[in-house]
Amino acid sequence: MTVPVAERGSARQRSQGIGRAPGAAGLGVALAVPAHGFLPNVALTLMASAAVLAAFLTVVVLADGGDLRAVVCRVLRA
Repeated sequence: MTVPVAERGSARQRSQGIGRAPGAAGLGVALAVPAHGFLPNVALTLMASAAVLAAFLTVVVLADGGDLRAVVCRVLRA
């Protein structure tokens, strides 16, 4: 069974909708941990940044259509 041209790539486009996850992860950390003062705010910023990075990498792995593998192979060969 062939897939109509209009529907090709629609699964990947739907998975791109989870691109909001990194921002939500950072916001969740920032709202969950109260911080007052310079050093606690620095620590909170680092924690929120780590959460955003982890969520972003998860989205990249889930939505990867082979592009990430190609880039990694090219970098490892160089």
